[in-house]
Amino acid sequence: MNDAIDQRFPVILVEDDEDLREAIAVTLRMKNIDFVTHQRAETVVPLLRPGLKTVLVTDYKLPGMTGLDLLKIAQTECPDLPVVIMTAFADTKLAVEALKAGARDFLIKPFVPQQLIEIISRYHPPETNSASTPEASALVEATPKTKEVGSQIRPAEHNVIAVDPQSIATFTRCERVAATDTSVLVTGESGAGKEVIAHHIHKTSKRAKGPYVAINCAAIPETLLESILFGHEKGSFTGATKSQAGKFEQAHKGTLFL
Repeated sequence: MNDAIDQRFPVILVEDDEDLREAIAVTLRMKNIDFVTHQRAETVVPLLRPGLKTVLVTDYKLPGMTGLDLLKIAQTECPDLPVVIMTAFADTKLAVEALKAGARDFLIKPFVPQQLIEIISRYHPPETNSASTPEASALVEATPKTKEVGSQIRPAEHNVIAVDPQSIATFTRCERVAATDTSVLVTGESGAGKEVIAHHIHKTSKRAKGPYVAINCAAIPETLLESILFGHEKGSFTGATKSQAGKFEQAHKGTLFL
């Protein structure tokens, strides 16, 4: 496993639960993200070579080798490979171990699909030649630029559908605050759509072309929160085998949703 790979490789998804694997696959297809799926970590090991340009998304609990075991092998074979660990267990010790072993992100199931898409896009940006052919260019030109949402017309790229007057008023307020450079407090019960609001503010702001970074602080152990938010240098603590940019740095010129 020492032959370098220079070309991009599809996102690698390792999940043994068939239903969840298919649900994630549907999300990736909708976003036109190339991917390959595996049920076991052992079948991924032969793919791990220096220079592999992709993102590895793996469940922690797998039959045989665990996702953490796969992460450690990946760090040896291709240290620059971004690895995302998924787990249904909100285990502080596991999160600490995964992040210290080099995981770029740690997702607690169930998570919002957009959260995974944002992470993948951050480390594995899409190709920019999708409209290079005449047919593709014509398709882009023929695509409607706006769509009706409730009683208002909004740009189609905002991806928000609102009919209720209160919802329309809320999104209008979001667009007003998006024009400013200020921090925004979004409140609401679990499942109310706080991340939808945050993402809409980002999309309608002058920072829309920058990164959108969402992070669930409740899932991060207190001892690692500072390192995750502000980053760390190689050797700054036990297990810090390389420098890691913090979420604030990753969201530079964009939006950070905590």
